[in-house]
Amino acid sequence: MLGLPRRIHFLDEPYWPMIGDVAKIDVLATVNLEGEDRPMIWTFQKGKGRVFASILGHYTWTHEDPLFSVMALRGLAWAAGEPVGRFEKLARAESLNR
Repeated sequence: MLGLPRRIHFLDEPYWPMIGDVAKIDVLATVNLEGEDRPMIWTFQKGKGRVFASILGHYTWTHEDPLFSVMALRGLAWAAGEPVGRFEKLARAESLNR
């Protein structure tokens, strides 16, 4: 995830196991639970369709984190077929208002 730290820590609930073939998605971030890496953030493409998925976001403080905002807005832009930086000003302005 270009421009973001290599490791990001969020206090959130990584409580559900991924069901399906992980080889069919592009895993962007994982969490290690019980010695096993589990996908937390990933993308998927099929034909012209694009999906950005994040398991994070169960708590309000996760959404208040500027890094989460940047990541989520970049994922939204990517899924919409827009340049990933399209919402950068919005994400940064939002973080300044906190």
